[in-house]
Amino acid sequence: MICGATELAAHFGVSDAVVGLTVVAIGTSLPELATAVVAATQRHSDVTIGNVTGSCIFNTLWILSATAAIAPLPVSDGFATLDVPVMLAASMFFAGMLFFAPKFQRATGVVMVVIYAGYIWALV
Repeated sequence: MICGATELAAHFGVSDAVVGLTVVAIGTSLPELATAVVAATQRHSDVTIGNVTGSCIFNTLWILSATAAIAPLPVSDGFATLDVPVMLAASMFFAGMLFFAPKFQRATGVVMVVIYAGYIWALV
């Protein structure tokens, strides 16, 4: 996957970070999407929300830390100026929805997809 993602970045003239933030991230999240859709259709919202929350926490605290323990990870300026603020804002929005909304509505889902599309657009 790494070789293919790197070649894809070179082919389209974008950085490896952009491919990692889009193609690789989406590709590795598809199993979570499948789990979330099945859980949602069976009215198991706790599984859906737990899956998303647990995955984000696991990826940030375990995968990133385990990788850094093996080899240092240089961080480009783009992560600090765009990606981390977007991640923090999305996390705050998600937390706000959990605390203040009785449930996630379709409109909320559409807004979140539009925000993600805007983020992707800002990357390229």
